[in-house]
Amino acid sequence: MMSCYVRPLRTMLCALCILQFVFYMASGCIVEERIALMQIKSSSLDANSLDSWGRSDDCCSWDRVTCNSNKRVSDLSLGNFYLQGPNPENTAECAALPWSGGYWNLNLTIFSSFQELQVLDLFGNVACIQNFEDLQGLTKLRYLNLGENTLIGNNILESLGKLAYLEVINIEMSSLSGVLQNIEYDRFQNFHELARTASGHQ
Repeated sequence: MMSCYVRPLRTMLCALCILQFVFYMASGCIVEERIALMQIKSSSLDANSLDSWGRSDDCCSWDRVTCNSNKRVSDLSLGNFYLQGPNPENTAECAALPWSGGYWNLNLTIFSSFQELQVLDLFGNVACIQNFEDLQGLTKLRYLNLGENTLIGNNILESLGKLAYLEVINIEMSSLSGVLQNIEYDRFQNFHELARTASGHQ
């Protein structure tokens, strides 16, 4: 008699699991990444440029966002976006640099939720960027554009060298404060381009 009840119950549970999966796929991207994107929007100095963000749950359809077949964010095109964030520990150092003026301090931990990110474009934000070690969780990152920003630290390339699949780093027209190391390029398994033309270096 009990088996008569167990079999329909299993069928019902399977149906619920399928419905949950369909709903998850229809939502466009996972909740954690959607929350992180909204945090990025709130940190923007020009939130109007992201008016599509938050209009729907499908963040894969938002401007400047591309997702892969798994509905994970794979490409963030945030060039000329003007992000602001919490002041870095060395605020005085940022304030002394001509490009940042201490106004746009970019905390790279804001991108740590995007575990399948392959392209991160931050060109032209005129931001003071520190704590490059916070990108080390982005193990699939292939392209990183940091041009026209102020880059702070003595371990920039050392930190980026731990991203084994990074292929291209662009620091063109960026102001560099700290030591630009002679990195061991064999750390970058697929590395083929470091663009640093016309970069300032302090």
